[in-house]
Amino acid sequence: WGDSKGVAVPYAGVSLGELRREARGWLGSEKHLSGDVVQLPGGRIAMSFRTLNASGRIEGIERDYDALLQQVALQVFKATQPYRYAVYAGRNGNTAENHAVLLALLHSDNPRERLWALHGLALTELNNEGTEAIYRRLLSIDPKFVPAVGNMAIYTEARGQEEEAAAKLQGPGHVARVGAHARARLAPTVALRR
Repeated sequence: WGDSKGVAVPYAGVSLGELRREARGWLGSEKHLSGDVVQLPGGRIAMSFRTLNASGRIEGIERDYDALLQQVALQVFKATQPYRYAVYAGRNGNTAENHAVLLALLHSDNPRERLWALHGLALTELNNEGTEAIYRRLLSIDPKFVPAVGNMAIYTEARGQEEEAAAKLQGPGHVARVGAHARARLAPTVALRR
Protein backbone atom coordinates (compact mmCIF):
# COMPACT_ATOMS: atom_id res chain seq x y z
CA TRP A 1 0.00 0.00 0.00
CA GLY A 2 2.96 2.31 0.64
CA ASP A 3 2.05 5.93 0.01
CA SER A 4 -0.96 5.03 -2.09
CA LYS A 5 -3.14 8.01 -2.91
CA GLY A 6 -5.87 5.89 -4.45
CA VAL A 7 -7.36 4.19 -1.40
CA ALA A 8 -9.70 6.65 0.33
CA VAL A 9 -10.84 6.39 3.92
CA PRO A 10 -14.66 6.61 3.78
CA TYR A 11 -16.18 9.83 5.14
CA ALA A 12 -12.72 11.16 6.07
CA GLY A 13 -11.80 12.95 2.84
CA VAL A 14 -8.28 11.55 3.01
CA SER A 15 -6.41 8.66 1.41
CA LEU A 16 -4.47 6.03 3.33
CA GLY A 17 -1.24 7.36 1.86
CA GLU A 18 -1.99 10.90 3.04
CA LEU A 19 -3.00 9.61 6.46
CA ARG A 20 0.21 7.58 6.72
CA ARG A 21 2.40 10.54 5.73
CA GLU A 22 0.68 12.83 8.23
CA ALA A 23 1.00 10.26 11.03
CA ARG A 24 4.69 9.73 10.22
CA GLY A 25 5.27 13.49 10.23
CA TRP A 26 3.50 13.80 13.57
CA LEU A 27 4.82 10.65 15.28
CA GLY A 28 8.20 10.30 13.56
CA SER A 29 9.65 7.41 11.65
CA GLU A 30 9.70 3.81 12.79
CA LYS A 31 12.71 2.45 14.63
CA HIS A 32 13.44 -1.25 14.76
CA LEU A 33 15.67 -2.54 17.54
CA SER A 34 16.88 -5.98 18.50
CA GLY A 35 19.53 -7.21 20.88
CA ASP A 36 21.00 -10.02 22.90
CA VAL A 37 22.35 -10.72 26.33
CA VAL A 38 24.83 -13.60 26.24
CA GLN A 39 26.45 -15.30 29.21
CA LEU A 40 30.22 -15.68 28.76
CA PRO A 41 32.69 -17.83 30.72
CA GLY A 42 33.99 -16.53 34.01
CA GLY A 43 30.82 -14.78 35.18
CA ARG A 44 30.89 -12.29 32.30
CA ILE A 45 28.09 -11.22 29.98
CA ALA A 46 27.87 -9.47 26.65
CA MET A 47 25.03 -7.15 25.67
CA SER A 48 24.48 -6.14 22.10
CA PHE A 49 21.97 -4.17 20.07
CA ARG A 50 21.15 -3.74 16.40
CA THR A 51 19.19 -1.12 14.54
CA LEU A 52 18.89 -0.55 10.83
CA ASN A 53 21.97 1.71 10.77
CA ALA A 54 23.96 0.87 13.88
CA SER A 55 25.01 -1.84 16.25
CA GLY A 56 26.97 -2.07 19.47
CA ARG A 57 28.26 -4.52 22.04
CA ILE A 58 29.42 -4.20 25.63
CA GLU A 59 31.00 -6.87 27.79
CA GLY A 60 31.34 -6.89 31.54
CA ILE A 61 30.86 -8.73 34.79
CA GLU A 62 27.40 -10.18 35.31
CA ARG A 63 26.95 -8.48 38.69
CA ASP A 64 27.26 -5.11 36.85
CA TYR A 65 24.19 -5.95 34.76
CA ASP A 66 22.36 -2.67 35.48
CA ALA A 67 25.38 -0.51 34.64
CA LEU A 68 25.97 -2.48 31.42
CA LEU A 69 22.32 -2.12 30.47
CA GLN A 70 22.59 1.64 31.04
CA GLN A 71 25.62 1.79 28.72
CA VAL A 72 23.80 -0.14 26.01
CA ALA A 73 20.73 2.08 26.42
CA LEU A 74 22.90 5.17 25.90
CA GLN A 75 24.42 3.61 22.77
CA VAL A 76 20.91 2.92 21.43
CA PHE A 77 19.84 6.47 22.30
CA LYS A 78 22.87 7.90 20.48
CA ALA A 79 22.31 5.68 17.43
CA THR A 80 18.58 6.30 17.07
CA GLN A 81 18.10 9.86 18.40
CA PRO A 82 21.44 11.64 17.89
CA TYR A 83 20.22 15.23 18.40
CA ARG A 84 18.34 14.36 21.59
CA TYR A 85 21.31 12.33 22.79
CA ALA A 86 23.61 15.33 22.19
CA VAL A 87 21.27 17.51 24.28
CA TYR A 88 21.27 14.84 27.01
CA ALA A 89 25.08 14.65 26.96
CA GLY A 90 25.41 18.42 27.18
CA ARG A 91 22.92 18.73 30.02
CA ASN A 92 24.84 16.07 31.92
CA GLY A 93 28.13 17.95 31.62
CA ASN A 94 29.62 16.03 28.69
CA THR A 95 30.17 19.00 26.40
CA ALA A 96 32.84 17.21 24.35
CA GLU A 97 30.39 14.40 23.49
CA ASN A 98 27.64 16.93 22.82
CA HIS A 99 29.81 18.83 20.36
CA ALA A 100 31.16 15.68 18.67
CA VAL A 101 27.67 14.27 18.08
CA LEU A 102 26.35 17.56 16.72
CA LEU A 103 29.32 17.90 14.35
CA ALA A 104 28.78 14.33 13.12
CA LEU A 105 25.08 15.06 12.66
CA LEU A 106 25.97 17.90 10.27
CA HIS A 107 26.92 15.16 7.79
CA SER A 108 23.64 13.25 8.12
CA ASP A 109 21.75 12.16 5.02
CA ASN A 110 18.64 13.67 6.58
CA PRO A 111 18.33 17.43 5.93
CA ARG A 112 16.14 17.96 9.04
CA GLU A 113 18.79 16.31 11.22
CA ARG A 114 21.38 18.72 9.78
CA LEU A 115 19.15 21.67 10.72
CA TRP A 116 18.80 20.35 14.27
CA ALA A 117 22.58 19.90 14.42
CA LEU A 118 23.07 23.55 13.48
CA HIS A 119 20.49 24.55 16.10
CA GLY A 120 22.33 22.52 18.73
CA LEU A 121 25.67 24.06 17.76
CA ALA A 122 24.13 27.53 17.97
CA LEU A 123 22.91 26.82 21.49
CA THR A 124 26.37 25.67 22.59
CA GLU A 125 28.24 28.59 21.00
CA LEU A 126 30.08 30.64 23.60
CA ASN A 127 29.22 34.11 22.29
CA ASN A 128 26.17 35.79 20.80
CA GLU A 129 27.94 36.69 17.54
CA GLY A 130 28.81 33.05 16.90
CA THR A 131 25.31 31.94 17.80
CA GLU A 132 23.73 34.47 15.46
CA ALA A 133 26.10 33.49 12.64
CA ILE A 134 25.03 29.84 12.96
CA TYR A 135 21.35 30.81 13.07
CA ARG A 136 21.78 33.00 9.96
CA ARG A 137 23.30 30.00 8.17
CA LEU A 138 20.45 27.78 9.36
CA LEU A 139 17.79 30.29 8.29
CA SER A 140 19.40 30.62 4.85
CA ILE A 141 18.69 26.90 4.45
CA ASP A 142 15.21 26.91 6.00
CA PRO A 143 13.72 30.33 6.82
CA LYS A 144 10.78 28.68 8.65
CA PHE A 145 12.83 26.62 11.14
CA VAL A 146 10.85 27.57 14.23
CA PRO A 147 13.52 27.44 16.96
CA ALA A 148 15.90 29.58 14.91
CA VAL A 149 13.26 32.18 14.06
CA GLY A 150 12.31 32.67 17.71
CA ASN A 151 15.87 32.58 19.01
CA MET A 152 17.13 35.09 16.42
CA ALA A 153 14.44 37.49 17.60
CA ILE A 154 15.62 37.08 21.19
CA TYR A 155 19.27 37.67 20.24
CA THR A 156 18.27 40.71 18.21
CA GLU A 157 16.38 42.09 21.19
CA ALA A 158 19.42 41.49 23.40
CA ARG A 159 21.37 43.83 21.09
CA GLY A 160 18.77 46.52 21.86
CA GLN A 161 16.97 46.25 18.51
CA GLU A 162 13.49 45.51 19.81
CA GLU A 163 11.55 46.62 16.73
CA GLU A 164 13.73 44.53 14.41
CA ALA A 165 13.28 41.62 16.83
CA ALA A 166 9.50 42.01 16.73
CA ALA A 167 9.62 42.16 12.92
CA LYS A 168 11.51 38.83 12.83
CA LEU A 169 8.47 37.22 14.44
CA GLN A 170 6.11 38.39 11.69
CA GLY A 171 5.63 36.46 8.51
CA PRO A 172 3.48 34.03 6.58
CA GLY A 173 2.02 30.79 7.81
CA HIS A 174 3.20 29.16 10.98
CA VAL A 175 6.24 31.42 11.29
CA ALA A 176 3.92 34.27 12.31
CA ARG A 177 2.81 32.14 15.27
CA VAL A 178 6.38 31.35 16.30
CA GLY A 179 7.68 32.73 19.50
CA ALA A 180 4.43 33.82 21.15
CA HIS A 181 6.44 34.00 24.36
CA ALA A 182 9.13 36.11 22.67
CA ARG A 183 6.52 38.38 21.04
CA ALA A 184 4.78 38.89 24.37
CA ARG A 185 8.13 39.66 25.95
CA LEU A 186 8.96 42.21 23.22
CA ALA A 187 5.56 43.93 23.02
CA PRO A 188 5.90 46.25 26.06
CA THR A 189 9.40 47.35 25.03
CA VAL A 190 8.37 48.13 21.46
CA ALA A 191 5.24 49.97 22.64
CA LEU A 192 7.30 52.18 25.00
CA ARG A 193 9.62 53.19 22.15
CA ARG A 194 6.75 54.38 19.93
